[in-house]
Amino acid sequence: NGVAVLDAGADAKRTDYEKAFGYFENACQTATPHNISEDPENPRMSKDLREPAFFYNAAWAAERLGRISDAEDYYQRALEVDSGYTPALINLAQLYAQSGRSGKAADIYEQYMEDNDEDVAMMLNLAGALGESGDLDRAEHWIQQVLFNEPENDQAYKVLARAYYQLGKYD
Repeated sequence: NGVAVLDAGADAKRTDYEKAFGYFENACQTATPHNISEDPENPRMSKDLREPAFFYNAAWAAERLGRISDAEDYYQRALEVDSGYTPALINLAQLYAQSGRSGKAADIYEQYMEDNDEDVAMMLNLAGALGESGDLDRAEHWIQQVLFNEPENDQAYKVLARAYYQLGKYD
């Protein structure tokens, strides 16, 4: 239903993220195991129907509403269901980076890089997060990896230059 609301909103040139978030949140709650027995002496749990996409969609809608705390919570819950769920990993890292938590963003990018060691775009994101958190040595390491894979990558030099500039290393 949440996706249908977003699709209908796009057709109507108006997106109702609040309503979509409500549907996604409900899907997350319904899918998560809960007590279905009325007898407190004999609790019975429902099946675990959780999918990382349920939590990812709730997080995405919450982020569009500016509900950053909810977005962070739902991205993390998506990763609890599937620690390698790439959309949640990347969006959570970007959320951290945008909210000034570059160190946490770098941790997530590094986690992603463990299984995707040739993803140049993520290497640049990781280098940028490391540079912003003040870890120039590790930022340089990842920039060198980018340049090894793509020697003409101008963005790599820009990321490193920005890190130096932010740290006052103008030379």
